[in-house]
Amino acid sequence: MKNILQIIGIGFLSISSASALAISKAQTAAKKSLFATLQNSYTPQAILNDVGKYISHDTDPQGILSSLILVRISKQLITMDNMKDQIPSSIFTNGILEKIVNEHAKTGWIETPQSIENAIEATKAACVISKLSPDEVSIDTWQPLTEKWHDEEILNCLSGNLEPHHLSGLKWAFDVFGTSCALPNEIQNAYDELNLPFRVRTGICKGLPGLSVANLIEEVNFKQDDIRTQSNRVVKERRKTAWQGDEHVDPFAYSGKSMERDSWSRAVISVRDFLKQETGEYYDGCLLNLYPDGCSGMRYHIDPDQGDLWDYETAVVSIGATRRFSFRNIPDTDKKDTKPHVFVLFEGDVTEMFGDCQLKYQHTVKTAEGKHDTASRASLVFKRTFSG
Repeated sequence: MKNILQIIGIGFLSISSASALAISKAQTAAKKSLFATLQNSYTPQAILNDVGKYISHDTDPQGILSSLILVRISKQLITMDNMKDQIPSSIFTNGILEKIVNEHAKTGWIETPQSIENAIEATKAACVISKLSPDEVSIDTWQPLTEKWHDEEILNCLSGNLEPHHLSGLKWAFDVFGTSCALPNEIQNAYDELNLPFRVRTGICKGLPGLSVANLIEEVNFKQDDIRTQSNRVVKERRKTAWQGDEHVDPFAYSGKSMERDSWSRAVISVRDFLKQETGEYYDGCLLNLYPDGCSGMRYHIDPDQGDLWDYETAVVSIGATRRFSFRNIPDTDKKDTKPHVFVLFEGDVTEMFGDCQLKYQHTVKTAEGKHDTASRASLVFKRTFSG
């Protein structure tokens, strides 16, 4: 009898193991199918209906897929917003977006370094979606994500384990979310201790008079010049530029070209004076950049003649199309934060660089990520004559 029971028990175990294996294979197949579908989903509606609807702990135990979904939706919304395409509120009213956010918040954020990365990228993408989605999408949609960053267990486990680019990304994301979402004190303090020589002031110039690409094109004498590359080739610069400033300001030179000073235009004066009011800094010169389409950007670089002709404080105002902007350590510096600090710049955002920023970091303006994004962008790079 005992032997019979043992045989029956072994049989049950075998059946149980076989069932578990079959379930595991089915879950793996489902995950692969959802990943493949996501790669071929080119609208937010398709992502939500064909992939997001099926998110669960079984299909996304580590939060990889839900993070990718939010990132992909955020990029598509950026393209739609840049191209002035109407973003219909109906695509977000079926509860699927809330389901994705909730499922991601349930995953184990602190299990692996990749889990932390997934959670941060999901939070950054969520703030972009929050910024660009119709008003019908409530700020409460993001509450499971933002509140989880306040979880005591999460904060204790992350203490000392967040890298500099994690901290700057979270700081930026919570700033974009606005006053309704406060960054946890522990993360804010860790960010402050980095003492980074750059910051993004979100939206402070939005709505200023004349602050549009179309108006700048009317007011400013933009030119497209020849420049000399690092390999000593002479090429036509992809962007158009202009240089404005006070009467005493010198020409501005880089890459083998030199621009004579033009008088201040009305829109640029408005921004200059607003920055003086907001920051206490008066800038006597401004480099104006016009990026005519999504294919025009700027590779990693540092601004010329810092500490020689121009002071270390610089303020860059974004106008027009939304683009990604990042800082990375200059090669061969002794800084430990080797991964770049990446932000999304919206119209009216101001990026400030100060102190030793351009001695330690290069910065870049990314080209558009959507192949159909042909929207133009301008930036006003405010500078001050170096006084020694």
